[in-house]
Amino acid sequence: MSKIPQDASMAIEDLKINSYDEDNDLIAAVVRDKTPQLKIGVPSCPTVVLGKGSKPETELHVDVCLDEDIPLRRRPGGGCAVVIDPGNIIISVVLPTQGIKDNTKYFHALSDWLIQGLHRLGIDRVRGAGISDLTIEDRKIAGASIYRTAEYLYYSTTLLVEPRIELIERYLKHPPREPQYRQGRKHRDFIISLKQVYPSHDTTTLAEALRRTLSAGVTQLPV
Repeated sequence: MSKIPQDASMAIEDLKINSYDEDNDLIAAVVRDKTPQLKIGVPSCPTVVLGKGSKPETELHVDVCLDEDIPLRRRPGGGCAVVIDPGNIIISVVLPTQGIKDNTKYFHALSDWLIQGLHRLGIDRVRGAGISDLTIEDRKIAGASIYRTAEYLYYSTTLLVEPRIELIERYLKHPPREPQYRQGRKHRDFIISLKQVYPSHDTTTLAEALRRTLSAGVTQLPV
């Protein structure tokens, strides 16, 4: 028997969740040309993005999402729900691959590639943590997801440069799953903005710098 109250169930039915299709052009190019593709962008507005298996009643403050009509999207990859906003940089990579094995290898290779790119820009305190997070001093600055088919691997990560952490607290409950290093910390205590540590960087200029820095290395990623 469902443990969700009837009024909550009705609220969940009112949620309109669209597909996250921002990178379909990258996927189509990889399927067609069999060459790695990279996109770096900044969201135009705050949006809640759910993972492939995310349950709104478990991960979202559904009533707040409905009251404020926050856009809801569902990505093809796994992981829990996140909030993206214009203070984030979204880095997406699609690689031509065969089969669906070795996700951990790809997570590590892509995290290392991104860390090295940040280091070249003077952001040299970033480290990997968990399966796919990037951190500064044990606080999260980026999280990623992967989606696989027999033809390609789709990787997307959100770099928290100037995030509106109050929106994360407003729309998201504490996640039902968390990496061990989080140790039950609340969103505000777990997340850190990159600009807080590196105040000379802002979202727009860092996005442009990452486009220049990462583009050359994307062809060197494993396929």
